[in-house]
Amino acid sequence: MGRRVLIDMAGVRHGRLLGISYSHRGPSGHAHWHFVCDCGTMVTVDASRVRSGNTTSCGCRHREISAARLLVHGYRAAKRHDATYRAWQSMKDGCCNPASPRYGTAGAHGVAVCPEWSDDYERFLADMGCRPPGTTLERVDTDAGFAPHNCIWRATGTRAVRAAKGWERRRADEARRPVPPGLAERAEAWPDHRARPAVDQAGSTPAGPGREGQAPRAAGPVSARAATSASVKTRLRVRKRKPSGASTEKPAPRPGTTSTTSRVCSQ
Repeated sequence: MGRRVLIDMAGVRHGRLLGISYSHRGPSGHAHWHFVCDCGTMVTVDASRVRSGNTTSCGCRHREISAARLLVHGYRAAKRHDATYRAWQSMKDGCCNPASPRYGTAGAHGVAVCPEWSDDYERFLADMGCRPPGTTLERVDTDAGFAPHNCIWRATGTRAVRAAKGWERRRADEARRPVPPGLAERAEAWPDHRARPAVDQAGSTPAGPGREGQAPRAAGPVSARAATSASVKTRLRVRKRKPSGASTEKPAPRPGTTSTTSRVCSQ
């Protein structure tokens, strides 16, 4: 195999790349050169790929082409982390996506986005303006939807303030839930339905509401099982306890019988 000829690429331009200096030969034997891109990035590329046109930039041209494909209004592609665009996305996600964690406080209660904002980010930006730092998009009337007259940029505040607002929303959601049938009557008859009924000195319990479909429970004495449980446990403890004056010696065998030890010794 003859010696490969090194092609000088210094000062040669291909696409956006301008050759600077030789670097090394790769495992395949191709020469690699240092190139500078028009954007100012230095890269080391296989010179044969540059001459063939497969590599024309440091990668910036590919990013520009991809951004142009995604470009709709100029804010998603050019500003991927724009705060105003994220607020618009979060608003639509909470109202239209049942899998969103925000759907339970917005879309599940009928909160919707106005038609002017649902598919037009430029209209949303024109109505609300750019999102100021440290603010969030909130509704003035929590029962109404997202619309220009009902939305403001409100300061998020401290963590304690945000937690208090979260609890307020949770209580409001619980207040909207329908009350199960019969719960109001049971609550009036027995204010704390989780507490056990107290037993008075006479050994009886006060009257209380029964289960659904049954007559209310009347006042009466405590059941015999509950009343005698303590005495039964006491008798069992007394049976297991040995008498204080009992002897620890083994009893003598009865007449006419021999113990096991004596039988073994006689054999």
